[in-house]
Amino acid sequence: MKLYSQEHFDEVKRRMNTDKEYQEKTKGFNLKWVVVVTDCPGGVDKLTTWDIKDGKCIDVKLLESPAPSEWRKEIPNRQDYLGVVTGSYEVNARMNRKEMTSMQAMAQKVYKIDAPMVKVMAMMGKMQAWLDMIASVPVEY
Repeated sequence: MKLYSQEHFDEVKRRMNTDKEYQEKTKGFNLKWVVVVTDCPGGVDKLTTWDIKDGKCIDVKLLESPAPSEWRKEIPNRQDYLGVVTGSYEVNARMNRKEMTSMQAMAQKVYKIDAPMVKVMAMMGKMQAWLDMIASVPVEY
């Protein structure tokens, strides 16, 4: 399956909702989040919305739009989400392969988090478990 495909996210959701070890790590993890991945293969930007309650994936939606999309400037219903992260497909692929962390990407100014950082930092351990879950699904780049 391809990175950031619906098939990829369906498998992530399945694992989030069935993996007991992951669920132990993410007990009490509640998050509504948007991920914008720019310059994806095929000349598109992708927008993914996540709704996570107590570590389980309630919903994940994936949208595509020709690049450069309006999502680079404005997110529909932004007020419904705690945060929005934006980065290129290449940067996200490197993070998924564990070649760089999100902190390194932010320091290099190739990854942006638009969220109240105090709240994000308070849930960083659970957020990392979620990101590790996403990266655990074998994908093609």
